[in-house]
Amino acid sequence: MRPLTVLILVVGALAALLYALTSISGTDRGSSRSENIVGPATPTEANDPKSTAKLDLVTAPVPIPDRAPERVVAEAGEGGAQPRGAFGGGIEGIVVDADDLPVEGAKVSLVAKRPGTFSETIQLMHNKPPPRPVKELTTQPDGTFSFINLDPKKPWTIVVTHEDYSRSEEGPIPVPENSIRRETIRLERGLSSEGYVVDADTQLPIAGAKLVVDNPLAAFIPAARRNSSMRLEAETDNQGHFVFRNVDRGQKTLVISADAFATQVHNNFQMLVLTDPQKRVKNNRVQRKEWKSNDQTFELQRGLAIGGRVLAPDHTGIEGVAVAALSQTGAVGSRGEAVTVAGGEFLIEGVSEGLYNITVTAEGYQATPKPRIEAGDLNVEIVLAKQGSVRGRVVLPDAKPLTRAFTIKIRSIHPGNKLPGAPLNQQTFRSPKGGQFEITSIPEGNYVAEALATGFASSFSDPFQVTQGIPTDEVKIRMSAGGRLTGQVVDSYTGEPIAGAEVSTNDNNWMDNDIFQLFGSLSSSSLSKSKATTNGQGRFSFKLMTPGEYQIEIKRKDFTSLVVNDVVIRADEESDLGTKAMNKGAVIVGVVYGPDGSAESGAMVQLSPLDSAKLWSGQRTRTDAEGNFTLRNAQAGTYKLYAQKRAKPQASPWDGIADMRNSEIQVTIADGGEYQYNLNLGRK
Repeated sequence: MRPLTVLILVVGALAALLYALTSISGTDRGSSRSENIVGPATPTEANDPKSTAKLDLVTAPVPIPDRAPERVVAEAGEGGAQPRGAFGGGIEGIVVDADDLPVEGAKVSLVAKRPGTFSETIQLMHNKPPPRPVKELTTQPDGTFSFINLDPKKPWTIVVTHEDYSRSEEGPIPVPENSIRRETIRLERGLSSEGYVVDADTQLPIAGAKLVVDNPLAAFIPAARRNSSMRLEAETDNQGHFVFRNVDRGQKTLVISADAFATQVHNNFQMLVLTDPQKRVKNNRVQRKEWKSNDQTFELQRGLAIGGRVLAPDHTGIEGVAVAALSQTGAVGSRGEAVTVAGGEFLIEGVSEGLYNITVTAEGYQATPKPRIEAGDLNVEIVLAKQGSVRGRVVLPDAKPLTRAFTIKIRSIHPGNKLPGAPLNQQTFRSPKGGQFEITSIPEGNYVAEALATGFASSFSDPFQVTQGIPTDEVKIRMSAGGRLTGQVVDSYTGEPIAGAEVSTNDNNWMDNDIFQLFGSLSSSSLSKSKATTNGQGRFSFKLMTPGEYQIEIKRKDFTSLVVNDVVIRADEESDLGTKAMNKGAVIVGVVYGPDGSAESGAMVQLSPLDSAKLWSGQRTRTDAEGNFTLRNAQAGTYKLYAQKRAKPQASPWDGIADMRNSEIQVTIADGGEYQYNLNLGRK
């Protein structure tokens, strides 16, 4: 599916990020900072636990010694690496219901990932399965669970499922080193969505009708359906009745199909609806609206068919071609799929009245979609065009052919965009003769070819054009050693080298948040993504870097992360990042209190900078079982600090905004300071 089509499909989900956009700085880099170096400060005592007044600190900058560093480099992975399995952190907790009673038999899965608004959308776009759990267990009769020996550097997420409760996903959960993190996970009793499927003409029930609710993106990408975690299936009984159990709110796509009937596709389908409570006031308190099952009766029309033939350029039939028909004239559409048989014939059954867009998928061929095909038309003829191909060779810097293994990626290019797009086609050549390669099944368009081989930076050909059915010859890629980058990392307090710092390369101006993750997934970077570790002299180096503009990120335990953008790497040159100093940052601790004044476990706490130029310096974390939170190594500056309680499956989407407004305070922190700020989710 083309990126533009994908973008259209997910634009509805973008609207759900209205609130997130107000806090886009909430990255999970841990703390980060820009190039401004601030010396250590003298910490003061924490404020009163129930107070939200800020602390005043006095800073005392310490200059960095001006000295000539030794020319010592560290290769990637050298120095400061922790041995595998040497982790002492863990997560222990209890799974309870809404009444705080333990839930026995809940399945608890531990996944090494950071949950995100578009995590599944990105996964489906790339046709990847969901992350596999690192560990799984079932809660004891007392509802408890325990995971030990966890890497504190990883963004752990816990997923809890139970046949009687809604699915719960909690994360990221910070794991302390050599200590145990306590978690209380509350499950909401699962809600059901039910209804009936009947014959539109006779109003008689339809038994055996299949209903599938899924992520809107997966509903339109057949290959991605098996990887969707949102997918729910149901089948009608003899009375035409169906039930979906443990459903959650949100817009989905519902597909209903039955033999001899037209398939229905319901977009923006809501399984739950907000209803007024039976009593508006209870115990002198105004009751909130409640989520209830969106019970419906669906009427299916008798199905029609669309048929015809798929032909090669010489008008011979092609067997095994996937043909799809889609009609979407409103909230309810229809669709059908078929595969051509011998002679290229196809028959798509079970479509409703209306006009359809017909598309085909055939290896090595391309065809323009046929629009406005009316249901019932059995004489559709689709003539395919042979796709183009690319032939070329890969040579060494001295122009001799590269005869060992290499991989070729064909990337599209667009006018006005100097960066190549995501790889359209790729192939590995393990024993190339004379460095030659040929890649077929390439649509018409403008491209560059990228070559990857051990011992070289990724290298590119000049732009070329591909035409239907015609080979594009003489594409040459000259391999290059690329550029090099060196630098040193020191402690801003003492000027001493910092060993064991992790240095990584990213796309320029990259931020690790949902927006960048989504739009970054629509393309694929051509830059080198590498990591190195500083040695005993605080030095690091990168080799074989693809020329371009980079972001360099430096992380080290007990220091504020440092981000440097606009680092230019040129072919056959060595660039020096210079000496970069890391600050300790500030520590913020506190407790989040719920509307009733009790400690709120599992609440998300966000630290968002007011300075838009320092968006990467934001942090977020979760409260533990006692409502406590800790933000470490926060960059000096002025921030908004606020919290949101754990989102319930049936909660209103506006609850998070209310929590933010009720709890938000403005704080100013200095490097080296220790602060305590308690946040209240009750109304101000």
